[in-house]
Amino acid sequence: MADILKQTLRAASGVSFALDVLQPTCLAVQGTVAEMKDGNDATGSLLRGINEGDPASGAYREEWTLDAATVTDPISFVRAITRVKKVDSSALLVGLAEYQPSINGTPRGVEHAVEAVANDAQDFAADPADGQPWTIAKINAQKWGWRLRVHFGIPTFFDDVVDCMAVDFKLEIWSPEPIADLPAIDLIEQLADLRPTDTLSSPDIQLTETVGDIQFADTVGDVPITDTLKRDTSADDTIVGGT
Repeated sequence: MADILKQTLRAASGVSFALDVLQPTCLAVQGTVAEMKDGNDATGSLLRGINEGDPASGAYREEWTLDAATVTDPISFVRAITRVKKVDSSALLVGLAEYQPSINGTPRGVEHAVEAVANDAQDFAADPADGQPWTIAKINAQKWGWRLRVHFGIPTFFDDVVDCMAVDFKLEIWSPEPIADLPAIDLIEQLADLRPTDTLSSPDIQLTETVGDIQFADTVGDVPITDTLKRDTSADDTIVGGT
């Protein structure tokens, strides 16, 4: 069964930030709510490393309270999407930058190298804090954001400046597609995936697909899933079960 996008959350308020590692030759600039959703790659959260013969390194974490999640459970996974970019002022390109999602004060997921500008999308099937499935209450109780790092790959004695930026952020909530929204043939495929111990609540199931809708014609009783479902080749495209 496919998952579908149910809601997209953006930064709303309540930013929190931490200078995880910040040497004198680094500086951090906090982004704003507007910058996190304005589609402008020139503005946002910034961590800058400045190499002046003593290579800089630093890490900056920023998290936000998002729009309230309002979809209904269950939730298949959430997807954190951050648009990030690196700008290195040196022609030698020795400045390095990394990005990692951060949830409720802790970096989560995988740290990725940042080059030019790109969207980094990472999925979380469960709350990494406790391994339990996501719920609306869990999502709304967390702050969401990112951790940026800058450093230099080799010791150098020339001037260089490298910036790592988060210029846009959103959190997508994905849920299972409701059965009622599926075309008839997809529903048949779902029924075929049921466990042998499952039963269907009808001895004779008739599914008729009419302009994308599904109609059910049931009678009382249980039928083991081992009963087969057949496609009627008549013009009404009716699928009949209960052999």
